[in-house]
Amino acid sequence: MRVIADGSVRTLLGNATVRYQLDATDGDGKTATARSDEAGRCLITGIVPGYYKLEVRAVGYEKRKDASVIVVDGAITQVDLVLQLEAVGRTHLRFSVLLAGGVLLIVTIWRGKVRAQRMMDE
Repeated sequence: MRVIADGSVRTLLGNATVRYQLDATDGDGKTATARSDEAGRCLITGIVPGYYKLEVRAVGYEKRKDASVIVVDGAITQVDLVLQLEAVGRTHLRFSVLLAGGVLLIVTIWRGKVRAQRMMDE
């Protein structure tokens, strides 16, 4: 499975949460979650064949609940899930990135202006 960020250039989206649930007629559908790696890939193994409902979430993107897949015994199933950017009415966006050497970079975007603050891990 690959999680892809939609935009002018589609990029693989890491650290997305994939929730999958076996759609069972007896109401006992098993639910589990997995997370995509840095390259947007999510490998799920050891599940029983059947029809699975998928829900995908990633920070800054709309939650996707409309995806599904049929898993067949002995087969590899490839699924590409595209997430749309979240439409937000926020006035600012803040995120942090851990850089090499224990440097934490905090970036704030407010009213179109970018402010970055570096912090060293003591």
